[in-house]
Formats: sequence, structure tokens, C-alpha cells
Amino acid sequence: MPTIKTGMKEGRKEMAKTTGQYGVQVTWLWRSAFQLVSPEGLTILIDPWLKNNPLCPAEYKDLDKVKVDVILFTHGHGDHEGDTVELAKMTGAKVVASVDQREPLVQKGLKPDQIVYLSYGGTVSISGITASMVPAWHTAAPPSSVGFVVGFSSGFKIYHAGDTSIFSDMALVKALYEPQLCLIPVGGLYTMDDRAASLACREYLKPRFAIPMHYPANPRETPSDECAQKFSQQLQGSGTEVIIMKPGETVSF
Repeated sequence: MPTIKTGMKEGRKEMAKTTGQYGVQVTWLWRSAFQLVSPEGLTILIDPWLKNNPLCPAEYKDLDKVKVDVILFTHGHGDHEGDTVELAKMTGAKVVASVDQREPLVQKGLKPDQIVYLSYGGTVSISGITASMVPAWHTAAPPSSVGFVVGFSSGFKIYHAGDTSIFSDMALVKALYEPQLCLIPVGGLYTMDDRAASLACREYLKPRFAIPMHYPANPRETPSDECAQKFSQQLQGSGTEVIIMKPGETVSF
């Protein structure tokens, strides 16, 4: 039985057969923002754009009530770096970022010993999780745009692709890290679209599960899951189960 807290529409078929066997929870906070909870109860935020995120659930917009131990952000655009600095100052959370973000983060008031810098190919272990930095192809450089593979003590691994186009070295992400779940942009315009994202999953990443994100392309557009539905349809029969989430939903793997 899937362990999914849902507000999904009736009849939707993108339910993955998750069992909770790995002890990892994934909550979508809209756009590219996710909350992950490890088997040990560690809370990780990726791309924590919360306060000004129009579809982020209200309980996450009050930063005083947000628990976080580790923050990862993929690049310095406002809808990705988001509330990283404010949250880190309030909670003491460690921030994992590209080495190119060294000076910008210190200039914004973060203590140097609170920041963990990586470059492509680097991996850090923090409180029972690992975070590996991988490339992303996006017009955010400099500083660099990156993706992350987060590994848990239970063996589960999640690839957050960041803002990226499709690129053939995604096959190396599969070969090196073997993520079971891919969080992948599908909105087009600033990232790959649903067709390219489905090709990335089918040909290069071949994950057990995929969650589409970063749609619609522009956060000011009228919310629609059309891109996500197309992505799901294009992956039918591929062996990848697509989970289309609504903001605030949680899936347990």
C-alpha cells in the first residue's frame, strides 16, 4: 500500500507503490522547494523559497515555525536560494552550496563555519546523510548551477536536478549514485520541458520514481499540472513511476 498523504484529484493514476520501507519522507513545497526527512528525523530543505512562494503552504511561510537541520540550494536565483540565509541564521542549520557561493553567503551574514562548500563531484556527510554535488546546465553561472544527490542511511537516494536542461552526462549520475527517486523540472522556458525530462528519465537516469517540479515555467503563470501530466504519460511503460504532487503533500518511501 502506498504511504502518501494526498490531496490529489480522484481518479489520478500516478500513485507510486511506495511502502515507507526506507524511512524517508518527501514533501513538495512547490516550484523546486522540497522538505526531506531522514530515517533519523533529520530535516533537509532543498531550494527553500518559502515566504514569497505563491503556492507554498502557509505553515511553511512562517519561518519561526520551520524546523531545518541542513539546507541545500542549487543556485542563486531568488526562487531557489529563497529564504536560505534567514532560515540558517534562525536555526543554525548547515548550508551546503557551490564553492562559488562562498563570498555571497558570507556577505549576507552567514558564519563561514556554518557553510559547507562543494564543487561538482564532491560529497559531504552530515549527521547521517550524504550530499553529492553534480552539474546542472542552466544560465545561472557564475555562480554555478548544480544538482544534488542526497543519500540516506537506509540506502535510499534522491536526485534533485535543480534548474537544468537535458544533458547526456545524466547517465553518469545514474552510474555513480544510482538514485531511486528523481526530482526533475518539466516546465520548459527556464529548464527542460516535459518531453526532454521524460527522455532524461527513460534514457539516462532510469529511476524507480520521478516527481516533476518547476512547473509552470513562470511562477506568475496560472497554476496548472499540464506539463506534469504530459511527463507522466510519456513515461508510461518505462519502469519509472511518476508521482504528481500538490503543494504540501508528503510521500513516504
